[in-house]
Amino acid sequence: YAYSKGVRCHRDIKPANILIGQDHAVKITDFGLAGALGTSKILAEVELNVHGSIVGLSCFGAEGGGAGTPTHMPPEQFLDAGACDHRSDVYSFGVVLYQMAAGRLPFLAPLPSDGSHEEAARFWKGMRKLHCEAPVPFADSPLLETAKHCLEKDPGRRPRNFKELRAGLEPMLSSLGGAAVIEPE
Repeated sequence: YAYSKGVRCHRDIKPANILIGQDHAVKITDFGLAGALGTSKILAEVELNVHGSIVGLSCFGAEGGGAGTPTHMPPEQFLDAGACDHRSDVYSFGVVLYQMAAGRLPFLAPLPSDGSHEEAARFWKGMRKLHCEAPVPFADSPLLETAKHCLEKDPGRRPRNFKELRAGLEPMLSSLGGAAVIEPE
């Protein structure tokens, strides 16, 4: 729906920005990065908000024009968040899908040991390296192959859009006895 209204890329798909209503409708929230990148420059600093093992606040990269939540960012977003498109959101959704399937993130660098700029930069660089180079870890789930397809390093190898991704997921849902998926208005 957002793409049909002109949003090119959300840039911050993560569990905290996905709401499920009592009617079971799924809604994506927090379009701050989607709108901000069209009108302003990205700061060249790292700002992390870490609570326990959760990296919750979107942050800005120390290198290039990267912005987002590093646990859920596609490789290309670490260098230039403004150049991302819907395939970048497919990657971030793949991280969420993997989390649902495995109960953990596919990639996680050692968390910062303190609030220093050096630790934040180390974490950012570690996450960038994992997203750019690390293979997707095994998870015993029927969702693994779909998650791996979403988590392709090269955007051209990911599902072309969410419609294509959905077409691959719906037969799996049906075979597991899930309810029919209703098209958004």
